[in-house]
Amino acid sequence: MYLLGVLLLLLCSCSSADKTLSEKAEKTITMLENLQKENRISDVTFQKARENVMKYDHRGFFGKYWFWFVFIAYVIITLVVTYVESEENLDRAKPLSKWKVYLVWLYSSLWGGHIFFLWNKHNNTLASIWKWLSFIMVLLVFIFNYTAIMYFYDTPGLFAFYVTTWSWSMPSSYLLNYSVEVVRYLFLINVVGGLIFIPYWTYVYNARYFRQHYENDKILSGKSVQADRFYNRLSAHIKSLTQELEDINKYVEEDYIIEDPDKDHSLWGGVKRFFKSIATLGNSSKLEKEMDRLRLLGSCCDDLSRDISETEMYNDELYDYLQKSRVAAYRNLYLSKELIGIIKTKISSEQQKLLVDEFKLIEVPANMATGVAFRASDIQFNGDNFLSSVGMDMDSTLQNLGSRLEKEGNLSKGDFIAAGVEAGLSIAINGIANIVDLYSQTKEARREVQQQINEALEYIKKAIPAIQSYQAALLRQSEVLVALTQCNKAFVCAYEPLRKQIFGEPTFWKYLVGVKKKQELFKTTDFRKDLQHLILVSSEYNKVNQSKV
Repeated sequence: MYLLGVLLLLLCSCSSADKTLSEKAEKTITMLENLQKENRISDVTFQKARENVMKYDHRGFFGKYWFWFVFIAYVIITLVVTYVESEENLDRAKPLSKWKVYLVWLYSSLWGGHIFFLWNKHNNTLASIWKWLSFIMVLLVFIFNYTAIMYFYDTPGLFAFYVTTWSWSMPSSYLLNYSVEVVRYLFLINVVGGLIFIPYWTYVYNARYFRQHYENDKILSGKSVQADRFYNRLSAHIKSLTQELEDINKYVEEDYIIEDPDKDHSLWGGVKRFFKSIATLGNSSKLEKEMDRLRLLGSCCDDLSRDISETEMYNDELYDYLQKSRVAAYRNLYLSKELIGIIKTKISSEQQKLLVDEFKLIEVPANMATGVAFRASDIQFNGDNFLSSVGMDMDSTLQNLGSRLEKEGNLSKGDFIAAGVEAGLSIAINGIANIVDLYSQTKEARREVQQQINEALEYIKKAIPAIQSYQAALLRQSEVLVALTQCNKAFVCAYEPLRKQIFGEPTFWKYLVGVKKKQELFKTTDFRKDLQHLILVSSEYNKVNQSKV
């Protein structure tokens, strides 16, 4: 209700604002009157602009600045969308389409969104500087000239006139004129330039970043790539996992234990455990052993739970790398067909498909928390309760003796013997009661611990086969990943020399005329050998790529 009241108050303030014009609005209207008197603007333009200034000045905060928030949100959202879209450019399966770039240009060209989209993930210093410069300039021009935009949005000719009117929102009145110039140049370079040159920029992009993957240089220099490093980590994980499963199986089958680290190993501690065991008919000793066993099984469950989480993480990562390898295979076979098609007239017209592997999801048991909220040493003879009960009984006996002494004036030997017998019975009864309570607590604790042991064994029984199923799936997928990675390396080594000879560096002339199909180079023996090698590599690559997991 409070929030609703505040909103109503704000709305009322928007509609019932003081009708007195601000100094800025009055100066603006004075400027318009002077321009009208000098016949520099028409009466229609004057009336429209004057009405806009007065309407804007009489609005409340939200009425004035709603468009400011909308525009800033639009710029930020388009920046985020363009950034997300550019992520795909690192590992493309097909050449980048100029129409995709035109789509980005359509909603973000003024601040250079299409330039950001093309070069965001690649080291292009000039493009990086220009895209951020465009983005910052658009924001600054809009923020510093917001009032002028709201005054004259439907009379743009008035932006050419500038006086000392906007001092509250900019350093000098000349900034409005400079801002108009900045927008003009941004429009010319980003919007008009993008409209004209996007096809050429797309051609350059595909030549530099589609035909030449960012890992090609590492492959040609014999360095490891991301997939190699991941496979090394995965292999180490599987190896350690195998050893850990073997150890856990041994611990479970051979009744290993983990002793309580706080166990009292002193002589007195041993004596207490001995008498406690006698009092509970051996149950306290059994409880200690069962808790040591549960401690071991709980540790095994924690290890298995961690192994499952790590293996699931590796499974997700392996799937991502496998899909990247499938994309690379599709791209490389496309490039092979493109290059061979320039030299040979007859090539297969069969369209290849981008293979998508099935994500392996293994059913695993839910995580369990093992252990109990007590230690075996916590369950012991309740000495405080025993002494309190005996003390109360003794106090009652002494009070009875005192009362008899007051009444009879003398106590016999038999009275003292009777009091002693009563005290002894009290000690015996309370001692037996506490021993029975100790026995009951120990038995109940054993039941709880045994239940936890059974649950832990059941979890281990389900977790180990699940992890082993994951291991088998990971090994199969990793074999395909390694094979595809090796084929990718072989392809790059076979393709790169031919690419440099046929396509070379992208130039505007090559963009206009394309690649000649009949060249003397194609007839040389070395070139034909290299081409035949590429064809053989591509054929084997295609066979490996057809392998499914």
